Amino acid sequence: MYPFPTVPAPLRPEAVSVVRANLIPRTGRRQRCRTFMACLCSPLHNISPRVRRHGGAGHTHAFSERQRLPRPPHRVLTHGFSADRRARAATLAAQATLTTENHMERIFDEASWRKYVSGYTFYDCAILSEHEFGFILVEERDSWDDDDDRAPMTRFVAIDIDEPIERRFRGAQTGAFSGTTIAASEQPRAYVAVDSASKVHSIEPERSGDERAIDRVLDMSIGNGMLGTVRKAVRAAGKIYALGIHRKIYRRIGVDQWIEFGAQGNGVPMPADLTSQPDFIYTLGFNDMSAFSKNDMYAVGGEGDAWRFDGEQWHQCSIPTAAKLTTVCCAGNGLVYITEQKGSVWEGRADRWQKVTGKQLPAGFYPVDSVWFNNRLYLGTQCGIFTLDKKRGKVVDLKEAEEDAPDPANSGRLDLSEDGRFLLTVGPYGACIHDGTTWCRLFSALDFS
Repeated sequence: MYPFPTVPAPLRPEAVSVVRANLIPRTGRRQRCRTFMACLCSPLHNISPRVRRHGGAGHTHAFSERQRLPRPPHRVLTHGFSADRRARAATLAAQATLTTENHMERIFDEASWRKYVSGYTFYDCAILSEHEFGFILVEERDSWDDDDDRAPMTRFVAIDIDEPIERRFRGAQTGAFSGTTIAASEQPRAYVAVDSASKVHSIEPERSGDERAIDRVLDMSIGNGMLGTVRKAVRAAGKIYALGIHRKIYRRIGVDQWIEFGAQGNGVPMPADLTSQPDFIYTLGFNDMSAFSKNDMYAVGGEGDAWRFDGEQWHQCSIPTAAKLTTVCCAGNGLVYITEQKGSVWEGRADRWQKVTGKQLPAGFYPVDSVWFNNRLYLGTQCGIFTLDKKRGKVVDLKEAEEDAPDPANSGRLDLSEDGRFLLTVGPYGACIHDGTTWCRLFSALDFS
């Protein structure tokens, strides 16, 4: 780990260890930035495979208690919000009211907010317990200048609110990660962040820092000189997995240790005519995974590509759709819920499925997380939380079902604690938690505006 820099963030290195194939050949800096933003705004989008390049990747820098990052001159556009949508989110946040009972002791003070959050927006979250959270933040940008070849910085921040404020936060930042998601596990106890190019950063009780990239630990080749990409980090049956294109699933064993399902002889089968399908990277691959147990897991992605693992081998689920599948949730009612990109929801298990809602979500609102909590299906998007109203046969804004539901500025991405007792959500400007009884706002940018 390195001292936290007080100079502007470094330029992205021209030679990196891995470069996504859809960035080659480059058509100019502006096109490269647009491609990066497409990745950033939609972690479950279709990420193309990569080709190897020689050279070293950038470093991740630790925060120093004696140094603060200067506030960047740029202002918000990390989540791909338009100016109108950002204004609407800010208005909703300003109008949101929480009772005194819902306010927890302030987690950040002015100094810690400036140090860890100012100039950044929240992108993903993970929860270990009622008082322990991990977050991915990405540097805010208003515009992309041809003369600025620097990629947005990514920050990793872990918070333990039981600790005094001087020891409450652990954090690091890097310019080498993009499209990063985070998951948390109890055994081993850790937050693990993985980016689209398989780079890994973890925060554990006794250590934190970058690990070896997954493609440096095992072979991520998918043929024709291409490397696979990672779409999402998840926890399933107590373990952390990285999900990728080409139906690849990688399980974390420990620091610098990953295994791939296929290497154990129980990988997800591939089509016999794979080489004749040039668009396989879009039709095959996983965006999400969920589990009832280690012997009953479901993974979905691609175009109607859904699979079930029975502890020994994978079986394809016969869901009658060719739509892009974005999330899967093994629910407490014994059923499995699978969402399509435009909001349709399928309910069932194994080979029995029925569509319970049609396409109802506009572009930009499609589900990226789904969680079963309090006998309800929650669908997390980059623009707030939705839920399934089975009586009306539609997906609705969570506020239609829960009056105290958080606003889109402080909600969207979801994670459930491993014991199932607490639901964490984060939006671009703040985070909230549900304890099974009520929502509580943890923090918001409005507290420091």
